[in-house]
Amino acid sequence: MGESDFDISGVITNVWDYTFDDGVLGGNIALASNYLDVNPFMEDTEPATTTGSSTPPAETAYSPIEVPGNMNLVIDAKIKKLLYTDIVLDNMVGRLLVEDKAVVIESCEANGLDGKIAMSGSYDTKNPAKPLFTLKYDLQNLNFQKAFNSFNTFQAMAPIGKYIEGKFSSTMIMDSELGPDMMPVWSTMSANGFLQTINSVIKGFPALQAVGDKLNISEFDNLAISNTKNWFEVKNGALELKDFDYSYKGIDMKIGGMHKINQDMAYHILAKIPRKMLEKGAVGAAAGSGLNALSQEAGKLGINLAQSEFVNVQFNITGSITKPQVTMKLLGGDGQSSVTESVKEQAKQEFEQQKDKVVTEAKQKIDTLKKQAQDTVKAVIKETTQEAKDKAKEVIQDQSKKTQEQIKKELEDFNPFKKKKGGR
Repeated sequence: MGESDFDISGVITNVWDYTFDDGVLGGNIALASNYLDVNPFMEDTEPATTTGSSTPPAETAYSPIEVPGNMNLVIDAKIKKLLYTDIVLDNMVGRLLVEDKAVVIESCEANGLDGKIAMSGSYDTKNPAKPLFTLKYDLQNLNFQKAFNSFNTFQAMAPIGKYIEGKFSSTMIMDSELGPDMMPVWSTMSANGFLQTINSVIKGFPALQAVGDKLNISEFDNLAISNTKNWFEVKNGALELKDFDYSYKGIDMKIGGMHKINQDMAYHILAKIPRKMLEKGAVGAAAGSGLNALSQEAGKLGINLAQSEFVNVQFNITGSITKPQVTMKLLGGDGQSSVTESVKEQAKQEFEQQKDKVVTEAKQKIDTLKKQAQDTVKAVIKETTQEAKDKAKEVIQDQSKKTQEQIKKELEDFNPFKKKKGGR
């Protein structure tokens, strides 16, 4: 058929009833081919036209293939080269079960996209208007760029793949309805799995470039992601990337978030950045502006970053894949709590220190006044009458009472962040 060749052998049963009496066609078939182009079996050969319009006819579209219900076949296939859309698979070996308006892929292995592909699953057309599919795939050492350009599903689920060079392995299980164009209906899709990068680099990704611009460092322009294992889940039309830890050029990061199929995203990066990295740079003083921005923010809250070996920053990335919006938030020393909490803790510690100091000084003042008063009493006793003694006692009580009130007020009014009058 066209450029495709077929070599079929095996046993087919119930041919007469299937042909003339709507019987069930059964059998075990071995299919071999040197080259098989499956696209003609999927194409809609009647493109829409508009009478009286100069608009050219629509391009050939793919539409669901309805699986016959009156079949019960086992097909073992060996195909040296298979063409599906524009994907070329070599040395494909698989077993298909055709039954009850569905095709079950019991096993399928092939070479393609510079790696190995294995899959199993099903394609169910009991409701031809809403065909269903389930799929488990295992991919080994595939080329990021080739996979991204070949799989529309990959483009939708992992748009960052456009900016990654290198290879990856992945295992995923997913199920979904299929639309008229044979693409998944994202609102019905559920999936989970992991993607493992192999000697890969993210180049020119706008979101990471925006992060680097915020800090005036170039480390995020080309971010190596060798041997990372990233778990993800797809539900309700969005892909959630589970938080994972990663370290690059001395920067420790925790990365996670989600994006929708329309490419709206909400990701976060918690980064522990060496302060020296922010201070150095080929452009001199301009390179320190990233640190200056953080220092200014810290200064407003009473934090001195010069005392820190690392600067902990949270980046929130929103907007779209191509037009990201990045906000930066300085974190506390543990990289988790906000700097506000750190300031509160420092203020509390300083308050306790100052309070202890004031209490100690107050006690010393009281002891000194008591001793002075006692000395005065002794002198008065020696030099005056009992009336003088009583008067001295009254003076002592007044002095002690006034002193305690002053100290209490100092404690109540104490504020370690407020300068005293006179600059003291």
